Formats: sequence, C-alpha cells, structure tokens
Amino acid sequence: MEVFPFSPVGDVKITYDWGSKETGFADGSKQYVRKRVHAKKSYAFSIGGAEDYAASMKRLLAFFDAHRGIEDTFLFRYDKHTEVVRFGAAIVPKCYRENGRIVTFTCAITLDVAQAADEYGTAGADDTLPVPLGETEETFDWQTGTVTLGVKSDYYQKRTKPARKIAAHFAGLHAQRDELLRLFLAHSRTPVIYKNHGETLRVIFPDKIELTDHLEAGNVIGFETHIELEVVA
Repeated sequence: MEVFPFSPVGDVKITYDWGSKETGFADGSKQYVRKRVHAKKSYAFSIGGAEDYAASMKRLLAFFDAHRGIEDTFLFRYDKHTEVVRFGAAIVPKCYRENGRIVTFTCAITLDVAQAADEYGTAGADDTLPVPLGETEETFDWQTGTVTLGVKSDYYQKRTKPARKIAAHFAGLHAQRDELLRLFLAHSRTPVIYKNHGETLRVIFPDKIELTDHLEAGNVIGFETHIELEVVA
C-alpha cells in the first residue's frame, strides 16, 4: 500500500465524530446511543510549496488518479503514527503566478481514516478535564414552553432546573492534547469531571470535536480546540 507522498504545511485539523443517536424527552433530558466502536476520524490540511512546482503538482495528480479519487485506501504517516486512509473529497489545487508564470501551488487535502483505532483505555470515575485557556461562556436555559391562544400566551415549565452549557477553549502542548483526546474517546457521551471556579461539575462532551494541531519542523508542538460542554450534574 502506497504512502501519501506529501507532508502538511501549516496547521492540521483533526476531527473525531462518534455519530451517536440522540433522543430528547419533554422534560429536556436526553438519551444517547453510541453506534460506533471507534469515533470516525478525519484530517484536513494544506500541501504545496515553491520548490519544483511542476513535479510536485504532477505527483499529486498522479497519486489522486491512481487511487481513483476517494475510492482506494493508502497510508498516511503523521505524529509518529501510520494509518490507513482515503481522500475525503475531490482536490482543488490553486496555482499562483508571478509575471504570468506559475511559481507555486497549494491544495487543501481531507483524509478520512478507514478504521480509526486510537488507544484510549477505559473511562475512570475520577477523570477530570484540564483547565480551559482564557475566558469561558456559560448558557443557562429553562427551555420554557409557550402556548399562544389569540393575543394571550401561557408559559409552562419543562425542566426542574435550567439546562447549562459551558463553551471553553482548550490549548497546550502535545501531552495536554493527548490527555484531552483520551478523555473524549474514553468517555464519549458519558460524564467527566469539570472543575469550575470552586464547583465540581459533571459534564459530557459534544458528539464531535475538532482539534487544530500546530506543527514545527513537521512535529506537533501544541494544539487548540473549542468545545461546548453540557452540564449534567
């Protein structure tokens, strides 16, 4: 099986999606059914460069055609791991001209992992999220119902307490990235501890998260992500 012959240029976005089935109830509570053993994983990044533009572009097109677009799989080496992937979408190279002559190109690449199998262990009752970076934004919503008859509106209570969500920005070095990923993959839609200004809350991750890896000399040196957590206890 061939190896993808290009390295990402700039940041790399990695998406994990459990694709869980969600059922909502009249009181605002929810039930989740996980449909996958492993979260669906995909990469998004750019490739390109000015060095030997013509040969690089030719190699990219030949590789894409040889794998019949998104049909056939190949290997992708990233962050000291090798995974079986396929193209997630058509490629659209952009060529840049200088004095009428093409001097470089870039191309957005998306890769879907054929069978994600990240090692994440088991969820622990004491697993705790790291402290977010910067400000957080909290939402409180009673989700009050409304019935309108003519010019009069009546309101009724759906919940015994307001639904609460916390939007937080997480960032850090490689080790912090790996720990956050471990928690997301191990817990899926089951609670994890989140300490919030003296409160000890239990929250659940969204079904899907996207991390942005920051690279230096081809190595992951840091990350950032924005996650909306739902408070359940």
